[in-house]
Amino acid sequence: MKQILDEYLDNPNEKELVANLKTHLPKAPPVGKGDDPFGTMFVSTAMAKVFDARSDEPRAKVASLFKPLAEAKLCPPAELKRAFELALEFIDDEVIDVPMIARYMAQFIARAVADKLLPLAFVADGFAHLVDASSVTATKMAVEVLKALSEDVGEADATALYRESKVDLSKLLPPADAAGGRAAVAALLEKAGLGFYEAELVEANAREAAAASRAALLASL
Repeated sequence: MKQILDEYLDNPNEKELVANLKTHLPKAPPVGKGDDPFGTMFVSTAMAKVFDARSDEPRAKVASLFKPLAEAKLCPPAELKRAFELALEFIDDEVIDVPMIARYMAQFIARAVADKLLPLAFVADGFAHLVDASSVTATKMAVEVLKALSEDVGEADATALYRESKVDLSKLLPPADAAGGRAAVAALLEKAGLGFYEAELVEANAREAAAASRAALLASL
């Protein structure tokens, strides 16, 4: 498996990789009870290999494999999701060795969402354990995914995916901000330059802030 992956990264050919994996799979040792399936293990290995790459090119090569692997039934969506869950489990510790790991992980997830292999709503549960993280927080991951998604498919399509998903990002807010609900989410997105995802709420927040400012000014007269 490692040799097949190395050959692909040196000379990317998705069809050839799929063919090689199909040839290799019958010869591979059977998956043990309680072990993760082949697709999960392959994607996990591929992502781990390129996380600390010096450029985005190797990571883009791995991300471009998700769809052909799924189409070939070598890594169905459920197995891809499991690979993400494993990578996210201790991501807050990994930042020591890979400072930009939140961005890189988000790019992988965004590609899976763009390819319709993973629902965007995944972020609400997949990042929940990071609410109290010290470095790679739940909101940081959510923002990075939404940023990467808009870069992948454009603002209009990304916004459509966001609205269709009905994802509740308020679950990912730190306790001090959680009471603010969707308004707090809109403020978070606007601060990150992603206000278009919650345009109506961003506008409502702006009107509310302007009204409060006028009231404060009148009270000071």
